[in-house]
Amino acid sequence: MPIKPLSVKSRNIFFYLSIVIFLIAVPVLVLYTTGYRFGEGIISKTGGISVYLSPSGSSLYINGKFNDTLGFLSRSFFVQDLKVGSYSIEVKKEGYYSWKKNIVVYPKIVTENYSFLSPEKFVLKEITQFSKPKDIVSTTTKETIKIATSTTEYLEVKALFEKKKLTKAEEKKEILAMENIYEKFSIDKADDILVSGKSIVYLKENVVLASWIGNVSDAPYFFHVSTSTVATTTAIFRSDEKISNIEFYPGRTDVVLMEMPSGIFALQLNVGSKMEDLRPVFIDPQSKIRISSNGEYFIKNKEGRFYSLELP
Repeated sequence: MPIKPLSVKSRNIFFYLSIVIFLIAVPVLVLYTTGYRFGEGIISKTGGISVYLSPSGSSLYINGKFNDTLGFLSRSFFVQDLKVGSYSIEVKKEGYYSWKKNIVVYPKIVTENYSFLSPEKFVLKEITQFSKPKDIVSTTTKETIKIATSTTEYLEVKALFEKKKLTKAEEKKEILAMENIYEKFSIDKADDILVSGKSIVYLKENVVLASWIGNVSDAPYFFHVSTSTVATTTAIFRSDEKISNIEFYPGRTDVVLMEMPSGIFALQLNVGSKMEDLRPVFIDPQSKIRISSNGEYFIKNKEGRFYSLELP
């Protein structure tokens, strides 16, 4: 049975209905792709957050509510469709100190964050002074005696801690002078200096400061005091205790290890960090930490014992 063609009236209805659907769908699609969402009878702006450098198996909580757990190969969280406003985010993993931060979600912007989960226990291996005693024939008595000699590793680690305290600052002075910023930031008065690319972290009178000498658009997150403002020099942390040395945490240029009277602590570089933000690494008064030329970390305690420190 042949199909009758639609009447002119029906075709006009379908034509105008298609136009109406198109005119409604396109703005909705544009709003959706630009970060707007429809809910509870209103159209609201949304944004997102990303949290990088989280260990696999860690979990993300937003305002105290579970959000997601990272898989074996994942190192970052990404959450979208969040309403504009303030949020409390926390990353947790068993065996680690949790990482918390209060953030602001802005419309049509993904707010980037870098977590730092410090292990509750670190792996230490003592560097013994003497090797296993060996039988040696005495040249005077011709008798066999047992002699324990200092190991090469022990002597190298010992020498590492015997270097002058100002060596590191003196080594960095030439680099910073080439950038013509050594005196500009009063780094000549710094007690300790760390340099990573265009980022300079230095210690001055128990205050950890950071200076950025590159393009403002490339500055790391801890120089951003707001979404539109970058501070080229900022005070990161003011200590209630004396800080005698700082070192970068392995694999991170936004986390430092600090020698303090009560032990060695890790601190993520965030503007306005406080004492409660410190994470213990080695709690033993008067301990010191050094890095060898091949990037190994060593600790010397007040009794003069040396340990290699494994940091994740």
